[in-house]
Amino acid sequence: MYPESPQTTAYPVTNPYGTEGSPAMSVENDPMRGIRVPTIGSGWVKLFGALMIIGGVIFAVVLIGIPYIFAGIHLFRAGEFAEQYGRTGDLRHAGMSVSEFVRYFRLVGIAGLVTLFLVLFLALIVSIIMLIGY
Repeated sequence: MYPESPQTTAYPVTNPYGTEGSPAMSVENDPMRGIRVPTIGSGWVKLFGALMIIGGVIFAVVLIGIPYIFAGIHLFRAGEFAEQYGRTGDLRHAGMSVSEFVRYFRLVGIAGLVTLFLVLFLALIVSIIMLIGY
């Protein structure tokens, strides 16, 4: 009855649940409509990810750098996916970028907690040694 309106976004709307034509995933109801990830920001994320990998390799000697290597890899991948989303507008890339950011923060949080407990343990050992008088 009505002529089809042209798609209002620069990217195709795909429904991951397989119910094409569902009003929940129409262009008008798309929660990501109009949101674009700046490509320049993803470059900085990738640079910081590469720096974390290098720092993790340097600190891998004391084993605390190993989680930072993997965190840097996840951060770098998050930047790549964000850049791809900014270029193509594919929502899968946006979701993958967020997923990689979550993995990055999880690894950095675990490494931070391990570092904190290691420092507290070493401080306790040093305090005991000082009290004993060695």
